Amino acid sequence: MDAIRNIWWCLIFTASWTLPYMVCIDASDSVHNTAQALVINEWLNTQRCLPYSWKDYTIEVTDHMAHDNIIFEAVDVASEVEGYKLEALSVHVFKEAIPADRDTALSARRGIHTVYEVGLTSHDITQGLYYLAVLCGPTATTFKVRVRDVPGEFQGDGDTISGQVCPGMWGYHQFTVPAAADNNHAGAHVRLEISTEGYVYGLMHLDDPPLHLVAPYFLLAANQSNTITTCNVREGTTYFLGIKGYKECTGYDVRLRYFNSEVCEVEESEHALGHHGLEELRVNHFMQRHSSADAVHDFHLAVSEVEALESNLVVEVEDLAGALHMRGLTVSLYVGSIPPDRKTEFSVSYTGDKLYSLAINAHDLEAGDYYVAVQANGQATTFRVLVRLVQAKMRIGDHVNGVVCPGELIYHFFDNSEGVSTHANATASAAPDHRRKALATAYATEPSLLSVDGSIRFKLTLHSGDLYYSVSHLHPMLKLVPPYRRVDYLLHQNHSTPYTDVDICNIEHGLQYVSLKGGDSCAEYEVELLQISEFDACHEVEHECLEACSVLCQELTNNHFHYASCEPYSWNDYMFTVSEADLSKNMIVEADTLFGTSNTRDFEALGLYMWYGELPSVRESDIKSTYSVEQSWALAVSAHDIKVGNYFFSVKCGPEPVSYRILLELTHALVEDGELAMGLVCPDDWVYHYAQIGNVSSHSSFADSGGSGTAHYNLPPPATQSHSANGSKKLLATTAEAEGGAGERYHVRFTLTVHSGDVYYLARSEHAPIKLVPPYRWVDYLEQMVDHHATQVMLCDVSAGLHYLGLYGGKACSNYEIQMDLLPVSEPCASLAHDLSLSADAHAGMTQLHSGHSVRGSCQPHAFTDYYLYVTEELAEDNLVLEVHDLLPSLDTTALEVYLYYGSIPSDRISQRSSKFTSDHIYSITVNQWDIQAGEYFLSVKCGAKAVEYTVVTELFRARMLPGDHVAGEVCPGEMVFHYIDLPPNNHGHDAGHVEFALVLHEGNVRYKLQHETPALKMFPPYATAHSELHLHGGNTTIQTCHVDYGRWWISLRAIDKCSEYDIYSQLYHYDEPCTEFGHEVEAQAVAAELKEQHFYYEECTPYSYIDFHVNLHMDVMDNFLVEVEDLEGDKNTGALSMFMYKGSIPQDRASEYRTEYSDSSIWTLSLNSHDVSNGDYYISVKCGAEGRRFRVIYFLISAQLEEEVWVEAEVCPGDWVHHYLDVSHLQESDDLSSGAAASVEFDIMVHEGNMYYLLRPDEAPTRMVPPYRFADSHALHEETVHASFCNIQDYPSVHKYFLSLLGG
Repeated sequence: MDAIRNIWWCLIFTASWTLPYMVCIDASDSVHNTAQALVINEWLNTQRCLPYSWKDYTIEVTDHMAHDNIIFEAVDVASEVEGYKLEALSVHVFKEAIPADRDTALSARRGIHTVYEVGLTSHDITQGLYYLAVLCGPTATTFKVRVRDVPGEFQGDGDTISGQVCPGMWGYHQFTVPAAADNNHAGAHVRLEISTEGYVYGLMHLDDPPLHLVAPYFLLAANQSNTITTCNVREGTTYFLGIKGYKECTGYDVRLRYFNSEVCEVEESEHALGHHGLEELRVNHFMQRHSSADAVHDFHLAVSEVEALESNLVVEVEDLAGALHMRGLTVSLYVGSIPPDRKTEFSVSYTGDKLYSLAINAHDLEAGDYYVAVQANGQATTFRVLVRLVQAKMRIGDHVNGVVCPGELIYHFFDNSEGVSTHANATASAAPDHRRKALATAYATEPSLLSVDGSIRFKLTLHSGDLYYSVSHLHPMLKLVPPYRRVDYLLHQNHSTPYTDVDICNIEHGLQYVSLKGGDSCAEYEVELLQISEFDACHEVEHECLEACSVLCQELTNNHFHYASCEPYSWNDYMFTVSEADLSKNMIVEADTLFGTSNTRDFEALGLYMWYGELPSVRESDIKSTYSVEQSWALAVSAHDIKVGNYFFSVKCGPEPVSYRILLELTHALVEDGELAMGLVCPDDWVYHYAQIGNVSSHSSFADSGGSGTAHYNLPPPATQSHSANGSKKLLATTAEAEGGAGERYHVRFTLTVHSGDVYYLARSEHAPIKLVPPYRWVDYLEQMVDHHATQVMLCDVSAGLHYLGLYGGKACSNYEIQMDLLPVSEPCASLAHDLSLSADAHAGMTQLHSGHSVRGSCQPHAFTDYYLYVTEELAEDNLVLEVHDLLPSLDTTALEVYLYYGSIPSDRISQRSSKFTSDHIYSITVNQWDIQAGEYFLSVKCGAKAVEYTVVTELFRARMLPGDHVAGEVCPGEMVFHYIDLPPNNHGHDAGHVEFALVLHEGNVRYKLQHETPALKMFPPYATAHSELHLHGGNTTIQTCHVDYGRWWISLRAIDKCSEYDIYSQLYHYDEPCTEFGHEVEAQAVAAELKEQHFYYEECTPYSYIDFHVNLHMDVMDNFLVEVEDLEGDKNTGALSMFMYKGSIPQDRASEYRTEYSDSSIWTLSLNSHDVSNGDYYISVKCGAEGRRFRVIYFLISAQLEEEVWVEAEVCPGDWVHHYLDVSHLQESDDLSSGAAASVEFDIMVHEGNMYYLLRPDEAPTRMVPPYRFADSHALHEETVHASFCNIQDYPSVHKYFLSLLGG
């Protein structure tokens, strides 16, 4: 693997007729030179690879193939003979070049039987060179490879396309309905006839290929003819058929047919799989089955009405394999039916004890059909399924056995009813309307078996695991909120009282709940319900929280998993206290998701955050992990940085509910001679290990190894400290003299074994390394696996003191082992040498940018494409402008995000220099002469929801100007650029002279300001404005400063509304020449700046000052009026700005009912709906808070009147109304509705972000929210369309307008 990463490597060949000789190969060309060319659609047979070795192939995708689906395929031939081997091969695909680390998202690391496939759809493939790389697994094998071209376009009526998809893969096939003149069948209906070898999903999509499996879709059956029909197609319209793989790699044929018919029937979409033929599960009976690798076994369970009212449902699946495989099974539970995509919230795919458990508590359990699916992940196994109905309803004297597992909730309840009428009145009004299960009303008519006026006790005994418990009245506990307590089975085993009393004192009428939530491991328990005698004391449940815990949080235990779950966008909080004894340790916190397989991973499913000292009310932290490919989010505090006190951790859910586990580990930094230490390091985190020789004073501790003045721990004398596993081994000596004096010297050898992931490593004496500076090297677990040896890092000939090994996380979390040995100086020693190839890796896969040149590029949905630019010392005197022009046919204001970094790209990709919005297809970032530095800059372009092609333009233009000089430049909104000229001293005792700049604008408007010695970094008076409209016919703006001192004079330019290209000229004049002094435009300052629709205006305000803007509305039809102000400082200050709106004029006291003074998203909005807005002058005032701010303002007119079948893109904010309507007066006046035929109006609504209420009204827009209305949420809809309809409008001839009104949620 070293050979793969180095710029050069050497191969030694031996021939029988000559001596060995050496050949050196340039790494930049070696892969291309050795890769074997493939012929499209032809197999290349009898290929062979050795364990963990690569075989590379190339294929050229031509222009005519760029609209097809391309399948890269390898078949393990050896497994066909020797039997199936898991991960015998893996297939990797690269575009244009193979990077040094061979990392790619286009890979298949697990085969479907013997087939390994990577597919690029017609939506993803582009013209150019592709590499297919095959990596052998742990044993040598024989295989064959092929690249298959599956047509993406039908050629016409009757055309048939043959294709293939594997699980999760898509294939797209499109057709455009031809004109009727060219095809007698056009303009009618289309039927796709599909035959498949196995099951596949199929769905149709208009205009664009389907990227997700959304209804309506079909599960197409194997070995039979299937059809998908689309009725009443229009000529010129393009349709896409999406075929998605189901469980196995499957071939298919699709035939396109146009037909004419007065009757066209569309097939009903399949949404579920029934339970016919499935094995029935019996309550409290085991069902044992054997499963082959990756097979799915489905079972059915029927729950009756009585069982649903009185029970909790628990499903346990035990893996009976001999060894523990923590992800050996995936267990899923479905309610009502099994959906074709098999997605469910009830799923578990991780175990620490071979037991997988799912539960539906008594509050959520309903009568009906339930389905349990068990899948063996990757290898054959035997399992058994047990279904338990744990009794929820308890009577006095009842005794119940139950189980509750991590993150799950189980309920038990007692119904206290003294009479039918009393109980009904007491509970019906307070019962949750949730029920689905109306417990209060169900038991209102059932007399209690025992009336209780006093108190009851749930006596709880644990036989294993741990749990949390809480009590409540009428409603069960839906989440863990105080008061609650925790109990562990060890407490019952070791305590004199082998149970816990859970008391409810002076109970009220109605349902009395005890709620049990699973802790770190499954808890088997017994619970008994007793009446507390009047002579016994009753003790209510009191909350148990840590002394320093100011918020609800759970204490983490070192090296113990804690299991939990979170709802979308909710937080779970944890705390850990670091003691003095922990100060020489590394602390690592890791959160792992417990749901799904690799096909269902969400890289932003969780976020992990860390704070020291206290948990802030605003959950912002610089120490966080919010993205993970491996489904493991980790944070570390190294032994260099750890402090005594409380650390707080928060786990935040993404857009879906998640089950997860969290683990905190303290790993020893000190490694003694000959001993092992184990640890974990994750991307962009540091951990340290060190050897101690002799007696080390506090001056050699972590406190002196860097940092920012924080008091770090000083190590105690070594005689009092031992970190060995058995406690028997002491440090080398208690004093340097004990080792023969301060002159005794050793070699220190760290042996690093990496079991997963990759890591950078470096060694230092006396001080812990806090930055990745040479010499350092990189290693991953594959390299060690191939080379069959660990990595050794040595510090040679060192004396008494601390000697460190620093580990810095690479691309994936790394589990590792460290062994430290002290060697005599007489033995050989080699200090760490820097791996120069690591510098080249920084640019792997990137394109270099050059000033004055444009580069064409593209990015995939939500993916980054990176570029780099060298700025030399000479160029560091210039202004740098980087522009990205999207090539979309229509404006998408957020199609791209552009980021600029200096030095390197950080792992979180956060940058203060970014551009995320456009009003003209251009995203721009500027680094002016004052801020630019020599070195390396990185530009990252990120796509939004769809792939985008674009061009990147790089410009460096001079800041320094000479007399009579000319520079062409550009400045974009919100950015500043600078130019300067040096005025020499006058030797005749007069003023040095006059400085003049002449500015010619070709587009846009700019503000400008002159200043001596340093540039103006903000636009404060005096400044003036130049307008391009005045320069279009040969004009210019002349800026002079007269009779000035010698030195450097700067002109600062800042664009206002759009990117402005300009020419600037400079000149110096003698002191006795005429001159007009540059001055501030007082009139311009007094008049509010004019806003243009959908154009940003950039400004800044000083503390507590106002900036005013003007809008003149003159609309023939009243639309909705929306104004947005965005804070550009990036620190999310909720009260940084205020915005006010006035009609006609700005009053002296600036009071307004239309105002917004708070924002939690850095965006302030005000709107007037079409019902309230009117033509005329509107003024917008933006006021700064306690600090000066940069901001930008924009306004939109959102169309109120809708046209048939035309989408309108709009926005509505919390508490604001937006009205839309359809005018049908032209239909009322025509004969279209007079015939009495049924007619209706339907509005289609798609919510992309946030939520809102919507309601329909005839004739007039509503002014308040009154029923009937509905609620729409983007997270629940998942981009699906909501339909809202007026029916039978032919019966209301007097109604001319139908309104759809939206209220922000």
